[in-house]
Amino acid sequence: MDNPDNFETARIQFQQILNNLQKEKYEEAELNFLKSLKLVPDRLSTINNLISVYIATEQKNKLKKILELHKHLINENELQYGVAHDYFFDKNYSKSIEICKKLIILDQFRFAISDLLASIFKKQKLFLDAIKIYKIRLKEKKDYLIYYKIGCFFYDLGRVNKAYYYFTKI
Repeated sequence: MDNPDNFETARIQFQQILNNLQKEKYEEAELNFLKSLKLVPDRLSTINNLISVYIATEQKNKLKKILELHKHLINENELQYGVAHDYFFDKNYSKSIEICKKLIILDQFRFAISDLLASIFKKQKLFLDAIKIYKIRLKEKKDYLIYYKIGCFFYDLGRVNKAYYYFTKI
């Protein structure tokens, strides 16, 4: 990053990209993140947000590609976040959980990783473990989406009254 103009251009572009993400314009965000990486290669925040786009849109191959392109940064938490999801997409839940346990203690990743863990537990039919994760999140923040997710897990378990209780909290 020898050129300050590149950094300033990348910074402005990054702000526009974040606006696209908030509006769920993932294709535009992806293109702009890729342009930004050309201006400021290996910028972790840009890589992390690009990884998030690929996770949100379930573009497994593109996730693998970005991880491969930046394998020299593989020990960085931002890339580990992508690796955890890559293992999840490949149904290698034990390796994904292993990485999640390291990342969940970091504020930056706590909510996203707790969602990933709950998704893993759901795939493994460990609904009570997923419910535990969301109940911890409820203690931190009352959120209608968390109530909904807990209700769905109880419904899947056949505990309709318990599910109804959580659905009425929405």
